[in-house]
Amino acid sequence: MALLSDYTAGTVTIAANGTAVSGSGTAWLAAGFAEGDVLIANGYFGLVGSVQSNTALTLAQPWRGGALNGAGYRLRYQGDGSRISAQARALVELLGGSGNLEALGKLTAGANQLPYFTGAGQMALTGLTPFARTLLDDADQATARQTLGAQAALGFTPIQQGGTADSGTNKIYVGWGSDASLRLRIDNTEFGSTWPIKARDNVAKTGDTMTGSLTVNGDVSTRSNVRVGVGQQSSMLEMHDTDEGNRYLHNNGGAIGFLGSTVNWIFRVGDNGVAVAAGEVHAGNAILGTDGNVYGSVWNNWGAADAFTAISTRIDNRIASLISGSLAASGYTKLQNGLIIQWGSGVITNGNVGIVFPIAFPNAAYAVVPVSSGPTADNATLYSVAADGLTQTGVNLRGRGTLGGGVFAAGLNYNYIAIGR
Repeated sequence: MALLSDYTAGTVTIAANGTAVSGSGTAWLAAGFAEGDVLIANGYFGLVGSVQSNTALTLAQPWRGGALNGAGYRLRYQGDGSRISAQARALVELLGGSGNLEALGKLTAGANQLPYFTGAGQMALTGLTPFARTLLDDADQATARQTLGAQAALGFTPIQQGGTADSGTNKIYVGWGSDASLRLRIDNTEFGSTWPIKARDNVAKTGDTMTGSLTVNGDVSTRSNVRVGVGQQSSMLEMHDTDEGNRYLHNNGGAIGFLGSTVNWIFRVGDNGVAVAAGEVHAGNAILGTDGNVYGSVWNNWGAADAFTAISTRIDNRIASLISGSLAASGYTKLQNGLIIQWGSGVITNGNVGIVFPIAFPNAAYAVVPVSSGPTADNATLYSVAADGLTQTGVNLRGRGTLGGGVFAAGLNYNYIAIGR
């Protein structure tokens, strides 16, 4: 059987100006066609860009030979020599054009030397020791650590010693003991569960929530919240002192505050902002007493040691400064606004009497009101007192009685009130 120069099996279908070529009765992939081979049909040539299957390929440029449907064709192989020449030319251009190959050729080779790039088209040598080569051929991290003599991967972040002014280079080991206590070892010294913070039988291993009490023998420093009694109705932070007894910070009953050594409230603040103290409250030299009084040196300026005495005395003195006068049987009162009230009493012996006020009204006499205070009237006699001739210094009083339709001068006891300013 004669060998054909081109592949012609089956037919092809191509759209005008298209790149997709479909075949019928073809076996292009099995025949080994590839990029660079040539499709010939209807007197036109097309360069194969890629072959997808036995019945599908793609041209590198649009087809210029018009639409074909079930048409005959020829596929012509690109010779291997041509392909090899093209690849070799591209490689030479790549190596020669960059200057990398020339830079490598300029190096003077030597034992235990490794070439490396220092820039575009520039290379130099660096040492590559036999030990480094034993590390380069390790297949993974574990083998590399074994070569280096390093510790195997821990799977967690270990405690790091150092970083402070007085810290050393010790190795610190922390772990749970068989008795469920958190144990400490530094270098070869075992400290057991005796720590500045003791957390034995109290800290759950699987979480960060304490299931019991925490005893702190030193300072506690944190930049995060510290929760006590999470989820409980009440919680208590105990501050223990062997000499002075225990004190407590307590949260209960809608209030937070302090309990004394007898575990009773000594001071608390409620959610409503009300503060309650069991005893006196001191602020410097000031004292808020349990009786509600306030004591302090500031009241000395008012001549007293406490607020009640100082304020009540000051009020009394102020009232006294606003009101003056005489509280005698015939007396007077002067008010701050200038009003004067005077009073007095006496006897009208012959029906008429002129009286003089305890003091003269400086500006005006407004009114006087006299009343009779005796003798005792019978059913037939009526007694009365009238005033006339009111001046700033006094007034005239007249006593009269009526009997059987007649009026007579009477001897009477009288009282009066006068108002002026």
